[in-house]
Amino acid sequence: ILPLLGPLQPLLLYLAHIPLLPPVLGHVLTFLVVTVMMGLLYKILPSAPTRWQDVFLGGVSTAILFEISKMVLAGYLQFSTFETLYGALGAFPVFLLWLYMAWASVLFGAEVAAAGITHDDH
Repeated sequence: ILPLLGPLQPLLLYLAHIPLLPPVLGHVLTFLVVTVMMGLLYKILPSAPTRWQDVFLGGVSTAILFEISKMVLAGYLQFSTFETLYGALGAFPVFLLWLYMAWASVLFGAEVAAAGITHDDH
C-alpha cells in the first residue's frame, strides 16, 4: 500500500502538512513494510508451524523481488511507447504484467518460508 502513496504525497502535504519523504527513505520504508507484512502472512497462513527465521527470510526475499520488479517495470514504462501506440488500452497488459510479477514475488517468498518446514522434517 505504501508504494501507492508516492504520487499522493503532494496532496497529503497540502491536506495534512505531512513532510515529503526522501526517495531513499521511501524505498527503505516500503522494503520494511513489505517484509513485515509478508512475514506475518507467511507465519499466520500455513497450517504447519513455521519458524520466525524462515518467515523472515521469506519476507525479505519477497521484499527484494518486489523492489526489483518495481524498478524493472518503472524502467520499462520510462522508455516504452505503448501509450502512444495503444492509448489507455495499453495500460491493461502492463497492469497484467505487474500483477504477474507481484504474485511471482509473493509465491517465491512463500516457497522460501516453506523450505524451512520441509527442512525440519529430515
